Amino acid sequence: MNQIKHIRLDKLLPPEFDQRITTSPEEDLELTESIRELGVLCPLIIKTTSNGFEIVAGHRRFICAGRAGLAAVPCIVVKSDAAASEKIKLHENLKRLPLSHLDQAYTFAHLRKIFSMTETQISSLCGVSIAYISQHLSLLSCDDSLISSVHDGRINFSVARELMLCKNPDEQKRFLKYAEDDGATCLSVQNWVRESNRETSILDGSDPKVFTSDLPSTPQIPMYPCRICDTPTEIPQLIVVRLCKTCDSDLIDTIRSLIADKRD
Repeated sequence: MNQIKHIRLDKLLPPEFDQRITTSPEEDLELTESIRELGVLCPLIIKTTSNGFEIVAGHRRFICAGRAGLAAVPCIVVKSDAAASEKIKLHENLKRLPLSHLDQAYTFAHLRKIFSMTETQISSLCGVSIAYISQHLSLLSCDDSLISSVHDGRINFSVARELMLCKNPDEQKRFLKYAEDDGATCLSVQNWVRESNRETSILDGSDPKVFTSDLPSTPQIPMYPCRICDTPTEIPQLIVVRLCKTCDSDLIDTIRSLIADKRD
């Protein structure tokens, strides 16, 4: 049975690969204050190395313990090879403060590169679908602006997943800017990308159902009907308003009623 030992912070080494690259200053401050008041309640998991002890799980607690002024922390020493250490670390991170989507993507890529794990094996280890693994790995091969937007929280992963399907890189960047500036639902982006890919298929001749005369003379900005008057409007000219379903319905009914009264 593994025993809990208190080990000095200066004897502990950070993990060779840290799965968590995105952090929340607010959550770190909260954990630091908790440790300062109550101490480290859950022991770190560490393993012996030639240079001392390497942290397998609990790197965030280690950092916050140092900020809280602790000299030593409770630890459990385990015998673990590299692959087993990564599995322990992954389970620890998924169980506690969930990894961001970008952190997950880097972790999946690390498991595939260092341990030659297939997407199926990673899927089994993490308890998620193969498609989920594939989508996150695909994120890492995207344009830097898209990766940065996910990292900074300007768009969520669902929107990024739809943007990844866009065949035209320029259109992808344009849609990304729309989503960042004005907000966009996953369904909206899905429609933008579907229309863009259709036009791309027309232009490169991969759609046999379309004749040359159908080709657009100039690139078209996606247009969608106004919710009130049904006028086709370019996406940059549409305003995103966040309302609950009840208020949305009431507001639209009221505006339409006012328009009808003016016409009468």
